[in-house]
Amino acid sequence: MSQTLISLPPELLIRILCYLPLSSLTSCLLTCKSLYTLITTSTILQYLIELESTSTSDNPLSPFSLSEKLSKLRARSEAWRKLSIAKTVGVRIKHRPSGIYDFTGGVYLLGVAEVGSLRPTKGLKYVELPSLDDGEVKSPEWKSIEVGEDIIDIGLALREHDLLAVVAYHDDPTDLLPTPLTPQIITIHLLQFSASSTSSKPCPHPLASQPVLFVCKVMGAQGHCSLGIEIVGDTLALLLTFPYSGPTTKDWLYIWDWKKGYLKATYDADWMTYTTLAFLSEHVLLLPNLTTQSLDLVPIPPTASYPTSSYPPAPTRLRTSISLGLPPLKSICTIIRMACRAEPNPLGAAYYESKANSGGNEDTQGFHDAPEDAILIFNMLIQDTVPLRFGHVSSVSFVVHRSSLLRYFRAPSPPLSFPPLPSVSKMDLDPESQSRSSSPEDPPCPTLDFPLWGPPATRWFLTDNTPTRWITTTCGQRYVSVLEDNASPIVVRDFGRLAVKKMEGVWKEQKARRERRTKEEKRREEEEMEAWRKEEELKLEEERLKLGKVREGEWRKLEEDGERRVGEAVFGVFDEGRGEGSSRFSGALTEEGEAAASAGVSRFRSILARLAPSSLLEPYEEEEDEDDEDGDTSSTFSSYHPYPVYDPDRMSISSTMDSSLPGKVIDIGGGKKVRLVTERTALPVQLYVGGEEGVEVWSELGYVESVSEEEYDYAAVLMDEERIIGMTFGAVVQMDENNDRVTGIDILLVG
Repeated sequence: MSQTLISLPPELLIRILCYLPLSSLTSCLLTCKSLYTLITTSTILQYLIELESTSTSDNPLSPFSLSEKLSKLRARSEAWRKLSIAKTVGVRIKHRPSGIYDFTGGVYLLGVAEVGSLRPTKGLKYVELPSLDDGEVKSPEWKSIEVGEDIIDIGLALREHDLLAVVAYHDDPTDLLPTPLTPQIITIHLLQFSASSTSSKPCPHPLASQPVLFVCKVMGAQGHCSLGIEIVGDTLALLLTFPYSGPTTKDWLYIWDWKKGYLKATYDADWMTYTTLAFLSEHVLLLPNLTTQSLDLVPIPPTASYPTSSYPPAPTRLRTSISLGLPPLKSICTIIRMACRAEPNPLGAAYYESKANSGGNEDTQGFHDAPEDAILIFNMLIQDTVPLRFGHVSSVSFVVHRSSLLRYFRAPSPPLSFPPLPSVSKMDLDPESQSRSSSPEDPPCPTLDFPLWGPPATRWFLTDNTPTRWITTTCGQRYVSVLEDNASPIVVRDFGRLAVKKMEGVWKEQKARRERRTKEEKRREEEEMEAWRKEEELKLEEERLKLGKVREGEWRKLEEDGERRVGEAVFGVFDEGRGEGSSRFSGALTEEGEAAASAGVSRFRSILARLAPSSLLEPYEEEEDEDDEDGDTSSTFSSYHPYPVYDPDRMSISSTMDSSLPGKVIDIGGGKKVRLVTERTALPVQLYVGGEEGVEVWSELGYVESVSEEEYDYAAVLMDEERIIGMTFGAVVQMDENNDRVTGIDILLVG
């Protein structure tokens, strides 16, 4: 006897179904009643379906059970969809913040500046943000981390490594007579975040073989440097630029193995070619190229094995695998700045294994937003260079999924290798020596124009009225924004593909329900109209009977008599008082004749109204009356309509949902509405995006938009998995107008 799939034991069948993607599980639901019941009643299958549909990943180290995780995940998704703010906690900032900040892993960090100076950053302060899972929510206290050097910027990898990477600089100790032009040494301090926050001095990270990494030596004449730093797995990427030094300098990209403490790869480019970077995966780096107006995808070389007794191999030169073109600009415009960010960052391949082996785990959350398909936000400033509009800057942002970009990435063939080169000491790794050892020219890489990849994968926004300096405005599939300098609602857009597809299904279902309801109401109206007509006919028949059941001959006689009397009244034909020789049908109406005519007409119409067939009761429109003294030349009599006309495409929407915007407004219950946007939209032509021909830039990436009911007076908003951070205005808590420094925040807990 052959055994079928359904005949397997339920626990074995559930185990098999756990390996299926969501699309296959959906097909199984429609197969038979047995599979439907099994899938809908299995906690683990429902949890896996919820994980994939919300683009989240499970945390196997969490102490929560599957049922608790499923309940929390559904509650969190519903809270974000309705944008329900469960609690707001205000935090005052008593120190003077510098321009450094970061917001990740439940930690909000700000730099500390000296009073009266813009730079440098002398220290760090942070708060551990409260969570609704903590029970009682209290206002957090600021904690300090002292580094002992002037800080340029920082990088955080708290969830993966408990790592704080501080990029600092100090004067060259070999220069005995320091001046403003004295060379400066840039270094990276690898610190353990949790230990450094409880100690009076910085604590080196235990996994870093070299707690301080030498980066380079720069001349003081190059001025202030700007950098971007990201950490994924064992890789630390550092982008170093000098925006105020001019085209005589270069941009430098460094790729470090921070655990082994050696430089894996470098890359140099012309001045202001790159201003930001982001990881697409553990092995692929994204570099927006301002010169070519493209997104460069760069593979990261693997870690080399070498004896611990010898120097590491010389760094290799990075090469671009493919360039994805951005929409072309007109020749009168240029991109002066671009920043990008994706949260959370990808995790190293050995993350969960290393956490399990370490024995300690502070990450008790049941699930996290999946980094492999998180969205990236790109903020661009486009400047006019024509004399009449010189200095005019437009702000544009666009969103794209990591997976959409990785789709076009191809690993280099043959793979990057480490050739046997002479070993070098760490102090020899300065920009000049690296440029001499790098290849003079890179081989050309393939380029894909924007129309071939961009429209279905991106969504573009005009952000002139939206603060874009604060880049941590996305987490997972969501993007938060608020209007600048005005009290406005908070807007959260969910770009999850399955969330959009789910809302499309809800919209179709609601539309079909409205159409069915409209048809049912129309049918009910017709039935009631027919019943009303029959009732009126019965009333008319009763009236006929009340008149004495007039026979046909008598009715005809009555009708002829009525016509005769009306004719005589109209033409004034009476037997009495008529002059001799006068015609029967001549002469004007006398006063008595006019009264008799009026009475006759009224009586005649009354008789016709009672005895006329029902077809005469149909509504009609009167002809225009040109002599109407009020100027109203027409009057319309509408038919009997017991119910108002219902238009299924016109919905009552809240004041925060502008019906003039593209998209469909969907009622999700509880008085809440969201907007589903799947239509393609174009950027305004005044942005000069689209090249010399003025071709419109289309974007089609769908999203679901939720809008808060309350308006907030924030200068900017940030977000993570369960919170929104608002920079507040006010008499005491306000934004520093001169230095764009926040002096107070609100923590909005979504739940």
